This record gives sequence, structure tokens and C-alpha cells, in this order.
Amino acid sequence: MIGPDREQETAADRAVSDVLAFTLVFSIIITSVGLVYVFGMGALGDAQVSEQNRNAERAFETITVSFNDLQDGRGEERLSQLNPRGGRISVEESPTVTISAGGSAIVDADGDPIADRAVGSLNYAHEGTTISYELGAAFRADEGNSVLIRPPEFVCTTSGSGSDRAVLSYPNLASTQPSSVSTSSTLRIRATSAPAVVTRSTASDLTIEIEDSTHADAWARYFEDNGWTDVDGPSGSTGDVEATCDTDVTYVRETGVEVDLL
Repeated sequence: MIGPDREQETAADRAVSDVLAFTLVFSIIITSVGLVYVFGMGALGDAQVSEQNRNAERAFETITVSFNDLQDGRGEERLSQLNPRGGRISVEESPTVTISAGGSAIVDADGDPIADRAVGSLNYAHEGTTISYELGAAFRADEGNSVLIRPPEFVCTTSGSGSDRAVLSYPNLASTQPSSVSTSSTLRIRATSAPAVVTRSTASDLTIEIEDSTHADAWARYFEDNGWTDVDGPSGSTGDVEATCDTDVTYVRETGVEVDLL
């Protein structure tokens, strides 16, 4: 038989054990919540940024198709939508394009160079990622390296006897105010085109130089993979790139596109 004193000691020990168990379980819960908050929230934030940038990339693919309809003459106005979610949408003056053939600038009927000026770009910037639409192509740059999302409407064809035809078709972007918007709500991007200007040249050795592009490395890879020669580009994404097409006939089509950020 257990005496009264022993019964009191057993009850006291049980009470102390219950308190210790509760304290231990509560500490584990608090520690787990803290670890999830510190590490889990960071991972969740990174995943959210990554998904947001992927959504912007898909939106720029759609914008590229829509805007290229304008330079192909399949409409005069296009309206696209994009939610930057805190990112910045802007229309920049760069890059600058110079086009020459036979060592001389290609000129229009008035004797003026058809392309020796800034042609503009539409850009999205968020958390170290830049997505752009320039010269009819879409690009994405992360950590100083750029990739092509959708190609431009450029052609450097090769027949059985060698390269024989080059086509450069691109939009020249300009913006009314505002030209830069940072917002967390849905942004409408309206593009309105002017009639395209087409110039033909029979001079050989077409050369295009793209200056101050934020996707110069991707441009260089595009030219190398599509029949262009003498490709010279930077090691990083920002800089100048030059390429040549050994052709006998060149067509250059430039379409003025006014972009409004609404």
C-alpha cells in the first residue's frame, strides 16, 4: 500500500512532467513556425517573383505577335494588357540601328539614310529581370545574360549559288506621355501604326549594326544561327552587335508605331 506521502510525491511528479511536456511541445511549435517564417516566406517570395516574371514573358510573346501584325499591315491599332505587379514598364529610345550595303548607307528616295537612328524598345523590369520588345523581337535578360523569346522578321536567304536576298522588317517605337509606368494594377498598352516605308537596294553585302541594345548577346546568337556572317557582339547582354548578309537585293521595311501606356 502506498502511503499518503508517496501519493503526494507521485501527483507532484506528474504535474511537473505535464508542465515540462507542454513547455517542450510549445517550444517545438514556436521554433517550427519561426523556421517556416524565416525560410519558407523567402522561398515563397522567390517563387512568386519567378512566376510573375514568367507571366510577363508570356505577355511579351503575345505583345510581339500583336505588334508585328502592325508592321505586316494586318491592322492599324492593337491593345494589349499586362499587370507589372510593382515592376516598371517603359518605352526607351534605344537601341540605335545603322543599315548599310556595299559600304554605304541605304538611302530613301530623298537621299536620306533610312536607318541611322534610335528605333525604340518596350521594356519590363522587375527584380533583376528585363524583358524587351525591340526591332520586332522579344528578349529576356537575367543576371547579365539574354535569351531570344521570339525572333524578328529578318531574312537572309541562301540559294544554291549563295545568299541572294535580305529582308529587314521592324517597328520604330515612339511614346507619348507617360513613357514609364510602375504600377501594381493592370496596364493597357496601345500601339498605333503609321504606313510602312519600304526601301529596296541592289547593293551587295548588307550590314546591320545595333547599338546600345540590352540584349546584344542574344542578337549575336540569332545572327549566327540564321545565315549571317562576320557577326561581332559583346560577351554580355548590353552593348553593340554587327552582322553581314552577302546578298544582291535588300528590302528594308520600317513601320512607325506609337505606344501609349494607359
